[in-house]
Amino acid sequence: MSKKRVHELGKQLKEHGIELSNQELVEKLHALGYDVKSHSSSLEDDQAQAAVEKILAERRPKPAAARHAGPGFVVRKRAHAGALPGAPAGGAGARGPGAGSPGSGGRGRRGSRAGGDFRPAVRA
Repeated sequence: MSKKRVHELGKQLKEHGIELSNQELVEKLHALGYDVKSHSSSLEDDQAQAAVEKILAERRPKPAAARHAGPGFVVRKRAHAGALPGAPAGGAGARGPGAGSPGSGGRGRRGSRAGGDFRPAVRA
């Protein structure tokens, strides 16, 4: 005959919907009259089967949580164009393309003061 460890009984009970910690299972087996010391203790196969049947008879498994019958995604409504107060009327931005960051003074994308190509200063 083969032997089963207490923690394996816990896994078997979990498949049936009964979740017990290893310590709770050891205490339960003590109450049923089995001589186990820890979750690593082993029981004969017929003892293990009888213990599982007794625990299943005492504790009925919890019913599975009812799933919401709605769609599997979130449906959001679109806001109308002018619905948000304080939103700019232009949509993307009132400054226009290439206006730069707020602190750039409207110098464009490169941030140079003078227009044209960018050349490093030459020391004389």
